[in-house]
Amino acid sequence: MKRAVVYARYSTDLQNDKSVEDQLRLCEAHAERLGLRIVRSFHDRAKSGASMFGRTGLTEMMQAAERNEFDILISEHTDRISRDIADLAHIHKLLKFRSVEINCVNGGAIDTVQVGMYGVIGQMQREEG
Repeated sequence: MKRAVVYARYSTDLQNDKSVEDQLRLCEAHAERLGLRIVRSFHDRAKSGASMFGRTGLTEMMQAAERNEFDILISEHTDRISRDIADLAHIHKLLKFRSVEINCVNGGAIDTVQVGMYGVIGQMQREEG
């Protein structure tokens, strides 16, 4: 059984504190449907997706990837991981190098093309907001 981690995030202007728990529940159900074993969850509360800086949950998750602690990252959507084109591409590249798949409740397994598309959309929504 593949090992999965869950990552959830909300930003102060868009969601409330309960949002992290809601995202975790969605991701846990998604992992169960895929037959994955969740080994750990990471989250950032009241943190913008505009930057990777200051997001301890994301930093800890990336460190766990370096230690080969999981095979799949589950998130509600790529915009929970990042709303910055370059950051999302960077995260995807590092995870792919470590053979870690990104799989989202809203989108399924995420490939390079989707990273580009969702990265542009996420950044545009952030800049318009």
